[in-house]
Amino acid sequence: MQFLDVSYEVKLDSAQRALREDGSISYSFPFFFVIPLGTEGLGASKPLQCRILPPTFRSKGLYSDPISVTYKLHGVVRYRNEQDTSSEMPQTVKKVEKSQTIDFLPYTEVEPPTHVASFPGEFVLKTNSPIWKYALGGRLGELTMSTREPLPLAYSPYENRPCTDLTLSITVHAPLAVQRLRAISLNVKPAIRAKTFYASEPMPCLPKQTSLTRNQSIRLHDEIIKLEHMDFTQLDWRYSPYIETEEPPGYEDAVTDVAPERTPTSASRRDDSVDEWKASVRIPIQPDQAMLPTFCRSLISRSYSLVLRVRVAGIRTRKADFEVPLQVVYLRSSQVRNDSVHDERSRSCIGPEGLLAQQDELPTYHMRSR
Repeated sequence: MQFLDVSYEVKLDSAQRALREDGSISYSFPFFFVIPLGTEGLGASKPLQCRILPPTFRSKGLYSDPISVTYKLHGVVRYRNEQDTSSEMPQTVKKVEKSQTIDFLPYTEVEPPTHVASFPGEFVLKTNSPIWKYALGGRLGELTMSTREPLPLAYSPYENRPCTDLTLSITVHAPLAVQRLRAISLNVKPAIRAKTFYASEPMPCLPKQTSLTRNQSIRLHDEIIKLEHMDFTQLDWRYSPYIETEEPPGYEDAVTDVAPERTPTSASRRDDSVDEWKASVRIPIQPDQAMLPTFCRSLISRSYSLVLRVRVAGIRTRKADFEVPLQVVYLRSSQVRNDSVHDERSRSCIGPEGLLAQQDELPTYHMRSR
């Protein structure tokens, strides 16, 4: 498909000349070929990542369909010999054509964090697991772990191996002694999941895993990029005292003159109400291999997520599995200097999920000092 056609006129006296071994003269001239934003058409309702051409791409899976995105630069040079002053015959125009396969890697923008509610069942940002007193039972309390989308992996002219980090928060709600808490350790096995959606007919913007059951023409190619396993010991626990509160009056009681009898909340009536202990760990994310940017087009799209398996030692509880959205972007030099976080103009695609996202305030990244 030809999507961009430009003309460039050059005079021979401005081109570089070189004498070849056979006595002929070769002419060469450098040029910049710029593919502007919106070459395939601007869609105001689409996020910026869906308004750029996809990068050069080729699937690596042995058992997946052979999908690829390839670009070729096709040049047509028209020329004519110098006019002989003694001849009145006009020189005919000749042409030479040449095609060259090129790699295309576009600059991209940082989008706001993913609106997780628009992707039901696709991400897991919080888990709750019981804490057992004995190996065969005896519930002692509860362990809650939660996280949020990290800052994007940002490639730039100054950074070809970017790094970000994920913060995992841990809350223990159980009558454990401080010595028991200090014995708790975490084993984290992180990986990056690369999800490539492709179809033989146009897909909805920002496809998701639920699209696979709704549209049989959409397929998904999964790829896992493993990261270094990590162990965390001697966690820095913070004490959070339990505060007993009362329920506010109901609507009917509030509008009457009779003062209702106050009753404690269900939390204050619990027999196992205890204080909380909180800790957090930072998990560095730095893949060894180069990754394509997040992108979406009508026939192919690429998105990423972080998958974590967390095992807890020192107490009896279950392992926890997470899947967290992740952006991969390629920034211009100006974007790096401006330290841009995200483009407030970016919008979700119009549709049931898009309208759902527009009803709520877009989340923002949790900025951390680096």
